[in-house]
This record gives sequence, structure tokens and C-alpha cells, in this order.
Amino acid sequence: MLMRRIILPGTCLFIASIFIGATALGAEIELPFSENWNAETPGDNVSQLTDWSLESAYGSAPAGEGTIVAVGGGDNVLNLNPAGSDSIGICSEATGFGEALLTVESDIQLTGDGAGAGVLGFCRKTAALDGYVLAVSRDGSGGAWLDLRKFDGSLDDSFTVGPVQITNLDPTVRHAYRLEAAFAGGQIDFSVYVDNTLRTETNLSPTDTDPHDFSDGVRFVLASNYGQQAYFDDFQAIPEPCTLTLLGLSGAALLRRRR
Repeated sequence: MLMRRIILPGTCLFIASIFIGATALGAEIELPFSENWNAETPGDNVSQLTDWSLESAYGSAPAGEGTIVAVGGGDNVLNLNPAGSDSIGICSEATGFGEALLTVESDIQLTGDGAGAGVLGFCRKTAALDGYVLAVSRDGSGGAWLDLRKFDGSLDDSFTVGPVQITNLDPTVRHAYRLEAAFAGGQIDFSVYVDNTLRTETNLSPTDTDPHDFSDGVRFVLASNYGQQAYFDDFQAIPEPCTLTLLGLSGAALLRRRR
């Protein structure tokens, strides 16, 4: 199973790698891409989804441990509920990518069961072990751990940053988690937002000076590991064209010069 477990003093944090296998490698989606599951049928398992597929390399949980459920008012959510210490993940179809800024966001709600993480992220289209992931887990005392990771051809390669504990963030309540990647000057600058608020912790805003090359395209992943039941909704993957990003950077530079 492509999983990695990290034990921290006083708590347990389980980190899942976001690795896309060979399923649907030729398929393409268009960016921006959004998914609210409302076009799916409650009761369908993850092998029946329109733009996603079960990734068996991510865990041995069967497709039936990930289902579409209705939560009322016509709103469907994705329920990833691996049994025991198992793990499950789905990947989107592949898409081309040539932008400067990529935002990947999803609402995530963990249940009180399981000690693992709910995970979102993205990887290279053609390289299963090249990617970035934000993992959300419970800290055991009502708060949360957020962990931003890079995988570079191996389960053991990652940013030299550690998880961030946020004591006033309850992951068993639905929150919007956003991972933002800005590609410029041969590096990627990352930012993490929770409920549209930028997290200012250093470990949640690292810079990768030796980044992956996504010119061959990207894929998106939602996952839950080590028996953690997690609900996902309102997934979005939004690119910003290079020209707009550069204009924004130029405007900021001009503003600094004027000051």
C-alpha cells in the first residue's frame, strides 16, 4: 500500500501519498474543473463516478468503501470510508496544464472515527510519484493537524517542513481547505487557506526551488487513509493564466517602487 505513517509526540498523524496510477491516463478534463457530486446518484460507489476513478495503488479498500451520499436539500457529497486501518483514494481524469497559478480546493469533514487524514492534492499526469498534498487530520484534543507534503519519486521524499497544529480548528466540522501553487522563476510558492483565510504558519507556505514539471499535465486526488471517514464536497481546480499572474506581479512591483 502506498502509505506513510508518521507518529508525533502526544498524537498520531497519518500521511497519505497522493499518487496516481495508470487508470484513465488518456482521459482529459477541462480547467477550471469543479465537482459538487450533484450530477451523481446517491449510493453509487467510486467506480461509477463520471470524472474520477478508484486508484487501487493508493489503498486496498474496495470501491464500495467510497460512495455518494445525500446530506439533504438535494446536496450530494463524496463519502470515503475505508474500513479498519485501510485507505482509499480517487483520481480525476488527466488534464493539460500550462498556467502560472493553480488552486485546488475542497470542503472536507472528518468523522470522529479513524486516526488518519482526509487528503487533497495534485500530481504529474504521467509520473505517479511526483506530486503535492495537503493532509488534514485530528489532533486528538479537538483541534487539527495540517501537513503539506511533496513526493519526489519516493514515499520518503518530502519538504523539510513539518505538520502544523491548529488547536482552534475542528476538522469534524466542514471547512474549505485550499492549496495554492504559484509557478514562477523555476520554483513553486505554496499557500494554504482554510475557509478563505490564509494560514500564515511558515510550514504552510513553503517554496520548492526544485519543483516538479507539470508541462505534461496534472491530475487531482481526494483520499482518506487509516480508516478515517471523510466527506468531500465542492471540489475546485482553478488555473490562472500566466498573463494575468504576471500582470499582478508587475502591478505589485510597481506599487512597491512608487512607495
